[in-house]
Amino acid sequence: MLTHLLILLLRESLKKTKEKDHVFILTGAGCPPRYPKGESDGPPGAVALARSLHLGLNLNPIIITEKRNFEPIFGMANEMGMNPLLPGQNFSSRVNPLLVLDFPCGKKRAKDASFKLLQKYQPSVLIA
Repeated sequence: MLTHLLILLLRESLKKTKEKDHVFILTGAGCPPRYPKGESDGPPGAVALARSLHLGLNLNPIIITEKRNFEPIFGMANEMGMNPLLPGQNFSSRVNPLLVLDFPCGKKRAKDASFKLLQKYQPSVLIA
């Protein structure tokens, strides 16, 4: 039942998007010392979702996470044929582009970063 509800919510949210809109995908849970490298299922799932949204709906996926998750995200992106953007590149400069951004820990820094990211990219949908 919950899965069905989540699919309906995502479907309705995506109806409001148009090609090339930015979509935020947030991942990252678990932290040192218990999880020194972060979580294990969120980053691959985020990349799979980013790929689906880009190839299926021509949206511009932006994964937002802590820097410690970059390595598994970049590895999975490579395996899935997604191309993380390099500094100075934009979505039109690569085939199957994926933007991965670092998100700070700490309430104040996270609040400031959230505001700046929302202003800069103006995402149509946020998936967490």
